[in-house]
Order: sequence, then C-alpha cells, then structure tokens
Amino acid sequence: MKRQIHVLEKSVDNSNFLWVTRGEKWGFRYLSKCSLLAPYIDTIYKKLFLSDENRIGYWKGNIFIDNESKYQFVACRYYDDTDVLQDEAGRRIPHEFLLLCSIDEYDELVNLSFGVMIWGKIKNQYLKLFHHSSNEVSDCNINFILKASSSGEGREPCESFVSLDLFLSSLPVNRNLSKGLSKYFFGVILLVFLVFCFAFYYILRNIEDSERTVIKSVTIKNPNNSKNISHSGSR
Repeated sequence: MKRQIHVLEKSVDNSNFLWVTRGEKWGFRYLSKCSLLAPYIDTIYKKLFLSDENRIGYWKGNIFIDNESKYQFVACRYYDDTDVLQDEAGRRIPHEFLLLCSIDEYDELVNLSFGVMIWGKIKNQYLKLFHHSSNEVSDCNINFILKASSSGEGREPCESFVSLDLFLSSLPVNRNLSKGLSKYFFGVILLVFLVFCFAFYYILRNIEDSERTVIKSVTIKNPNNSKNISHSGSR
C-alpha cells in the first residue's frame, strides 16, 4: 500500500507571525508583531526567547488566555548558516519566529524544518533592512504561504523541541486600566478636597470679617460703653 503524503499549505501574515531580530546597526525589534496576540506579545516573547541567544531553540505548545485554550504555536530561534551576518559588535544574528497554527497545521509543522522554510520566504526583506540605521527600520509586510509535504525530508530532530504551554491572563490589561482609573479618581478626590479647604477658608474669613464689622459698628454707636468696658478691664 502506497504511503499517504500530507501536504501543508500554511498562510502566514502579520496576524499570525511573530518575528524578532536585530540588524547591523539596530537592536532587537519586532519586524512582525502577530496582531492576534498584540496585548500579550511582550509577555510571550519573554517566556519563550529570553534565554541564551547563542543557543538554537525549538518550542511547540498551546497558548491559554484566562485558562481557555486559544491557539497552537510553533516557535524557533534560527540562524542562517549559509550567509553569516554579524552586527557592529561582531555577534551572529538570531531570528526568532513564532507561528500560530491550527491543530492539523501544528501536527505537520513540528515534523518540518519550518525555521528554514520561513527564512527562505523573508530573507530578501531582511537583507534590505540589514544595513539601515535604526530610524529607517519599520515593520515588514508579511504575506506568504508555506508549502511542504511531510514525507520525511527536512525533518527537525524531535528531541530538539521543547513542549511549552503559555498561560496568559487578560488581567494585566485590566490592571493597567484600573491603575489609570485609580490615578484619575485620586486626582478627583484631591481636587474636591482642595476645593473644600478653599471654601472652608473663604467662609471662615467671611465670618471673621463679619464679626469685626459688628464690633466696629457697636463701638461707633456706643463709644461711652466701650470706654467703660476698657476701664473696667484695666482695674
């Protein structure tokens, strides 16, 4: 019986693809931000890639948001061995990829050299940016299709993959919002307090001025009584 060969056709664009790298003169930055995960990208990047950049790494797993499974992903840190590019400090340049995928695509991608496949699609875009200064570098427009069969060629070593489920929460976003609201309400309360203090001071001054006015008017109308009061007070 002839072996069935599964064919992968995976659409890749800026919504499902994360790409982080550096150039000759510019430091690490996102060239594609995986917009489906925009609020969580920094957290995901730290969980996956903040390790020794000189080590090649492969990850696969699920992304949970508020304990609900949302996405499957494959990720890798890739080096182009065919064209060794270096930054101004003489360091090799890694390319860190994360790709969101369906369950079927996930099963295919973990058995393919997806890092090499992706690099072949985006290398020309990167080379155009490599020598630019930092202020000349912008996000790349990603839009390509990964095509491959899982007949066995180009298979990544299975032991190189690290299974890693990422648990994220929408609470950090809400916390940031609550912090902003807390600052707003604190400012409003402080303003009300200051207005109250000013009003209290203003009323107190008016009372004191009224008392002085009354005393003066009494003194003017009864000058003899005021003298008697002053004499009796001196005895």
